[in-house]
Amino acid sequence: MRRNRRPKHSQTRAINVSSESDLILEDTAAHTDSHDMSDEKALSHSLLDPAAWPHPVAEVRVIETHISWVFLTGEYAYKIKKPLTLSFLDFSTLDLRHRWCEEELRLNSRWAPQLYIDVVPIAGSAGRPKVG
Repeated sequence: MRRNRRPKHSQTRAINVSSESDLILEDTAAHTDSHDMSDEKALSHSLLDPAAWPHPVAEVRVIETHISWVFLTGEYAYKIKKPLTLSFLDFSTLDLRHRWCEEELRLNSRWAPQLYIDVVPIAGSAGRPKVG
């Protein structure tokens, strides 16, 4: 997952996060990892808990794209790559998602270093995840 700091003028910064537990939120037919969907739904729900984040959070909002989930936690935005394979990308394994988080950070931080901060892990369990 990638974490970004949200500037005061409401522009969002991003942070890529890779999950140590490999329980990334996913509910799509393109899913290639063999996960118990109840674990993924539990993780998705659990990441809406402000206590899951490494800084004070009043409210968590999530935006879903076709390849990622973006969790808005106030000052920071966290982007989690979905475990899927499409004709133009392969995020099917934790190692591949981590590699592409690092690559996104490397490329984007050249042009927006104040927005692209770090790649951080998700540890813990689906029911009690800890980011960072």
